[in-house]
Amino acid sequence: PASYVEAKAEIPGLYYLATVVYRNKKGELTDHYSSYIVVHKDSGYQSLEDLRDKRFAFTEFHSTSGYLYPTLYLQQKGINPEHYFSQLFMLKRHSKVCAAIAKKRVDAGATYDDALLDANAKFNDQLVVLAESGKIPNDAVAAGTHVSNDVVERVRQALLSYRKDSFRNHLFDGPQGFRARSDEFYDTVRKVRSMVPTP
Repeated sequence: PASYVEAKAEIPGLYYLATVVYRNKKGELTDHYSSYIVVHKDSGYQSLEDLRDKRFAFTEFHSTSGYLYPTLYLQQKGINPEHYFSQLFMLKRHSKVCAAIAKKRVDAGATYDDALLDANAKFNDQLVVLAESGKIPNDAVAAGTHVSNDVVERVRQALLSYRKDSFRNHLFDGPQGFRARSDEFYDTVRKVRSMVPTP
């Protein structure tokens, strides 16, 4: 989603075609995913106030669910992560954030729903959600400004008619289908990017 927003900013005439639909680890078909702030189930932490002066892990600065959305969520709660937590870690991958919490090497961290489910399967349900920091649109499919309106519409209709169990299975690995949203569906990503500066 962040790549689409960046491209649209650089090329305003870019055509939005459709949003990818995935099946999440719960088996649900969805055109978005969620970002969470997670703690160890034995920590006793019940609120963000409990995390003051604790150790916190993000993934990396340009991660939508592992940094941007949780950082904005914290800021909206009056929390500056650099001053609020005793230590901040950038662990690069969601699996590493979850493992650090499960092994109590950090007190809390930011991740997304499927990574959390994977971690709980691996670490026997040791992680719990303290807060949901945002719902994030899935990837967008777009066409360049050089593509004709006719081709844009034909490709859009082909995407919207795609189903994972169709004869087109070999064309895509992950997507289960596509949904017609709009460019405005990605406004939340634009808001987050504008409000959370990155190095």
